[in-house]
Amino acid sequence: MKGYLFLILIMLVGTVNGSYITINTIISAEEIIYGNETVINVTVSNLGDEPAYGIIISLILPEGFSSDEIYVGRLNPNENFTGRFFVRIDDNLLPGRYEIGVITDYKDLNDYPFSAISKKSIVLGRDTISKVLLSVSNVEISRDEKLIIRLRNLDTTEHQVRVRLFLPREFSSNLISRDIRIDPREEKYIEAKIENLNALVGSSYFIFATLEYEYNNMHHSYSSAAILKVVEEEDGEGIDLIFLSLIIIFVLLLIMFILLRFRGNERRK
Repeated sequence: MKGYLFLILIMLVGTVNGSYITINTIISAEEIIYGNETVINVTVSNLGDEPAYGIIISLILPEGFSSDEIYVGRLNPNENFTGRFFVRIDDNLLPGRYEIGVITDYKDLNDYPFSAISKKSIVLGRDTISKVLLSVSNVEISRDEKLIIRLRNLDTTEHQVRVRLFLPREFSSNLISRDIRIDPREEKYIEAKIENLNALVGSSYFIFATLEYEYNNMHHSYSSAAILKVVEEEDGEGIDLIFLSLIIIFVLLLIMFILLRFRGNERRK
């Protein structure tokens, strides 16, 4: 009997063990960019305890910028890779501050896809300070959730701004890019619906909201970061699905144990 119970406990413990991949990204660029090309360096590190496979690094660039993606391949635990992006810049772009994103796609040993997103500001010719600000808050999400973006215009002039969301590929939104007019000293709230496509429960993702506008022949931008935490979807009775699965496994194993015990007693008779 003790042997059967030991087997049951071993099987239950084995259902909660697992390894993980954690991708960290560092972006570096020229302090001020002059001319129609620049180099952006991206270092990707695997801080987890299992390899990441099929890694591809891509830039998410504003209009007027272009670059190719970089294929990395496999990255083992505690291993780094640094890639150089040669970015082409149109001649007709206004000087000022621009926001760029870096998205890293990768897979685990079972070929399950993941992604991680990062962001950096770059300055073309001359820096600017945005008088329109925005902020976003952290969100817990199961299937879908609302994200509130807060805009504040500190200027005495109205501005036409473009708001963008930088999301990992595990999520989608009805607000990827939207043009909004904001009056002097006005505060405005934008509601965006975020949908979970295939992010796993327990995962956390960085997301970014940015705004940009043109004023006095200069380009202005601002950004804010938030964390999306993927949580269990609550059912009507509030039962955790993983815990329920463990109970079912335990009951089935207990029934098997009772049947084997009963048959053993029958043989002895």
